[in-house]
Amino acid sequence: MSNGTEPKYTDNLSWIAENLKIIDNKGEMVYLEPNIGQMMLHNSICEQRKRGLPVRIALLKPRQVGWSTWSEAEGFYEVYHKPNWSAMAVSMDSESTDAVFRRARIFNDELLSFKRRPTDNTNRKELIYSAPHRSRFITLTAGKVCVGRGESIQFLHCSESAFWQN
Repeated sequence: MSNGTEPKYTDNLSWIAENLKIIDNKGEMVYLEPNIGQMMLHNSICEQRKRGLPVRIALLKPRQVGWSTWSEAEGFYEVYHKPNWSAMAVSMDSESTDAVFRRARIFNDELLSFKRRPTDNTNRKELIYSAPHRSRFITLTAGKVCVGRGESIQFLHCSESAFWQN
């Protein structure tokens, strides 16, 4: 979705940094400029894509390095730019799922108005772009035996899976 003046991005790093906003640890709305840890994650994703591989990354991470935020930004980028795509973020409990959904919602709501795509209303924790784009960002809570069953998901982020109930 471009008005003709939007720069062409060779990868999503610039687009994410120039378009997506987060609420930082000080409670301020800021653009998502990647930190060192997020750059390491981004570079790993790019390397796998360059080699034609499906991206598979398991992270053993400390808290608050921003990898979940960056993963959500990567998923949001894909859903925003690719019609009929689905991204899913699965979290360990309802509070974590709420936090993931809030970030996705902020990504969308804080885009400049001419870049914002129309969305469909839903009572689930998902962001659905209206036709003809129809892509969506779904957030679910782990715990069911069959989370996401019956879905065709092109981007999956499993947040803090070590803490999921068996």
